[in-house]
Amino acid sequence: MVTSVSTTPLTATQRNIFLAAVFVISTLYFSLGVFSRQEEGSLLVFYGLSAMTLITIGVFFRYLETEKIIFPVKYLIISVIIIRVIGIYGVPLYEDDYYRYLWDGYLFYHYGTPYGIPPSDHFLNTDLPGIFQHIIGLINNPDIPTIYGPTLQYSFLLAYLFAPGNVIALQILYSFIDIALILILLTLSTPNRVLLYAWSPLVVKEIIFTAHPDIVGVMLLMAALFFFVRHLKNYAVIFLSLSVCAKIFAWLFVPFILFYCTNKQRALFFAVVAALYFPFIGFNGSDFIGLLSFARDFEFNSALYSLATYLMPGIYAKAFCAGIFLVFYGIYFRHYLRTYKPGNPAIPRGDWILGAFLLCAPVINAWYLIWLLPFGVIFRGTWVWVASASVLLTYVTGLQLNDVQMGSYDLAWWVVPVEFGVIGLAVLYDVRHKKKVNDIVE
Repeated sequence: MVTSVSTTPLTATQRNIFLAAVFVISTLYFSLGVFSRQEEGSLLVFYGLSAMTLITIGVFFRYLETEKIIFPVKYLIISVIIIRVIGIYGVPLYEDDYYRYLWDGYLFYHYGTPYGIPPSDHFLNTDLPGIFQHIIGLINNPDIPTIYGPTLQYSFLLAYLFAPGNVIALQILYSFIDIALILILLTLSTPNRVLLYAWSPLVVKEIIFTAHPDIVGVMLLMAALFFFVRHLKNYAVIFLSLSVCAKIFAWLFVPFILFYCTNKQRALFFAVVAALYFPFIGFNGSDFIGLLSFARDFEFNSALYSLATYLMPGIYAKAFCAGIFLVFYGIYFRHYLRTYKPGNPAIPRGDWILGAFLLCAPVINAWYLIWLLPFGVIFRGTWVWVASASVLLTYVTGLQLNDVQMGSYDLAWWVVPVEFGVIGLAVLYDVRHKKKVNDIVE
């Protein structure tokens, strides 16, 4: 999977180009950090900086690939650290989910569990510390209990212990976890392709600036796959169990790993999952209550589901989309089992699996695509990276436009057609490009 790295010494010109690229990308993210601290955050400025960042990454990556140069790991790590420090300096942009994480950490510490009780039940609680009296009034959907799994709850608790009610604790924690993921990816692909992830505006904005916890589940999943392909299946199932207790996306990979495991290893997987949920059984349940409400009532930036609702009621549209995904999943799983024997396991095409899942989902938030990006590093193609850029358009909402005629989370009418139209073109390009490569090989 990993391309051999050239040991040819760098020329002075190459070194200067590398330093210039790191300087430009760092300057752009510093500008975004300064912008994030402004009271009025113009979408035009955000998209302008994001576009310049994407162009810089694209031009530099093309230079590396065209000249057949491997970006030195030390330069990559230095740039990663610089960008993460800048991101911690910044503040969350266009999102308020982090208030829920801070609140969950408070509940976990003081009540032994964050589950079962919605924030609205504490609106009249006069014993709350001042910072949390402020935070509780800013939590979105306060009538719904938390939807975050136990693995994430422990990260919220850790952040609370470090700095109660301060998002910087989450930013620092998730920056370290993000760096751990980058180190894992460096063992699975080339530095050039890892750069696409490490410098990605979606990653920096959603994980470092905004402190979305999905990075925890993603890192644990990739660690599980790292151990899986190295035949260290005990470690693989432990990390997989931790990942599925972070976000449901990881469950999509459970059959691919457990099929090749022994019964003892399968038992270990379920034992760890049970152990993570067990402490909360006697305290108002788990994340399932919030997840059921979320799955039943929410729709945002949907693709196939949105089209299906024009033809049938919502509940039937969900069943229809679920059926389509399950058919695809079954076909691919069968193909995977036929292709890879027990003695030669391989990383599943997570870009296809997660891409199909999101295509059929009623909700596609920008940070969900973080789960796709590591597979975009491992498997060649452009559509994952195009999707990671186009999904940033989902911040063009009634709330950010200050349009009183739109709902707060209603997208501008043109966002979904442009977003998925561009992704569709990228998929067609990948298919055509692959066919050309196959024709040349033949």
